[in-house]
Formats: sequence, structure tokens, C-alpha cells
Amino acid sequence: MVPGLTMNEATGFLLRIIFIVSLYAFVVVAFLVLRRQLRHASLSSGPEGVGMQPVSSRLILHACGPDDGPVGRVIDLEREIIIGRRPPSDVLVLDDSVSSQHAQFVPAAGGGWLVRDLESTNGTKVNDLRIGASVRLATGDRVEIGAMSWRYVDPSSPFEGRTR
Repeated sequence: MVPGLTMNEATGFLLRIIFIVSLYAFVVVAFLVLRRQLRHASLSSGPEGVGMQPVSSRLILHACGPDDGPVGRVIDLEREIIIGRRPPSDVLVLDDSVSSQHAQFVPAAGGGWLVRDLESTNGTKVNDLRIGASVRLATGDRVEIGAMSWRYVDPSSPFEGRTR
């Protein structure tokens, strides 16, 4: 026991010390985590591609209804994805003209990506043509799913900036 303090005062003092030490420990841990994340981010965007992850193919939202924006939304194609109105679709949209599971994007043998319609009511279009089977995508292709229009971009393509 500390001389001159009652048991309640000593307990309160000890709890305050523990609280202050815990608070400082939290701040230090938060600082270290943020520093590690910033260091990781700066390494992955270093000069001339040093430490950069390979860029994956992607879909960029080109046009859509008011509920499914914003235009410019990007979906990185790193694994199979399904676009639809209901789970278990990976990309959920609100457009009523989109089926529960509308279209699927799958990696193509030898590289690139395929899109296939999942027997949707309103179909899937690639460059204004309704598809019935899987279609291999090329950079600049426009994929229409309901009122949404997605632009496919493959960064490994020599024609990356091309549009159709």
C-alpha cells in the first residue's frame, strides 16, 4: 500500500496508470500498422515498376442506369466472376433487366477472358451482338448486361488503348 493513500485511492491511481499505458500502446500499434501499409503501398507503386504487382485484365463501367453507378467503376478480373441481381453473384446490380445470375467471366485457355451468358432473359451482348456461347474478349470490347455497358481492358494487349 502507498503511504498516505487509502485503498480506493490507490486502486483508482493504478487503474489510471494502466489506462494511460494501454492508450499509448494502442497509439503506437496503430502508428506501426499505418507505417507498414504506407511502406507496402509505396513499394508496389515504385518508380519504373519496381516491386509492382502484375496488372490484371479489368472491366470498366462505361454506362449504366442511375442506381448502378458510378461510371468508371473498375472490376479487376483475377478469378471467375458472375454479374447478376442476386447472390451468389460476385457483382450485384439493381437493374431489373438483369437476371439473378446474368453473365459469367472466366479465364480463357492460353490467356485472356471469356464472357458467357447464363441463359439470362434479356441476353448478354458483346459489341452490340447478342451472344449464345462463350466469347473471347479483346481489349476495347463492350459487354452489355441489361442497361450496363462494360469496357474490357487487357493490359498485356499490344492494343491496350484501342476502342471499338
